[in-house]
Amino acid sequence: MTEPSAATISLTDEMVAEYIKQHLDFFVRHDDILQIIRIQHNSGKAISLIEYQLNRLRSSNQELQKQLNQLLSVARDNDQLFEKSRRLTLALLEADSLETLVAALEDSLRHDFKIDYVSFILFSEKPLAAGRFCAIDEAQSKLGTLITNHKITTGQFREDALAFLFNETNKVKSAALVPLKNNDTLGILALGSQDQYRYQRETGTLFLQHIGDILCRILPRLLHV
Repeated sequence: MTEPSAATISLTDEMVAEYIKQHLDFFVRHDDILQIIRIQHNSGKAISLIEYQLNRLRSSNQELQKQLNQLLSVARDNDQLFEKSRRLTLALLEADSLETLVAALEDSLRHDFKIDYVSFILFSEKPLAAGRFCAIDEAQSKLGTLITNHKITTGQFREDALAFLFNETNKVKSAALVPLKNNDTLGILALGSQDQYRYQRETGTLFLQHIGDILCRILPRLLHV
């Protein structure tokens, strides 16, 4: 039985591709082939391999530029959030009275952070020098275990809860509730939005937890002044 000659061997696409993979300098030794290879473009027009590679590189560069722009945008947003958080943190730490603390907190949240509705409620049986206050039993009758829970709650709340927190029921579409609790339950901080997607259940709460922790450390001192 005779071996088939080279002329009778039928090359497949896979065989050609495998050969080129094993001889990566093939087109270097035969660069004239690059000038005549034609590739079908998305538009239906045949273009050269070099044009095809340039188009791929251009498309890749555009995608990388888009990703870079997104990263820069996120970085700018984070820088702005950090600066706002820094100013608020310093203002709270420097507060020498309940009145200055309440004013600094509500002013920052409403103007710096553009929060639609802010509700800062402290639990007390007797009148306080500033801010809104009520007995913890009253709050618990409206909010249940939300006020004694250590976790921040975000999402959509019942109408009676929204009425208690914000005196609004039809404008607040989503909200976040931060229990202020250390050894005692001191109060609650609630943020409301007209956007139903602003505070979803999967919303990040790192910033809210940070503010809540600061308030829990400052409030005991100011409440007993």
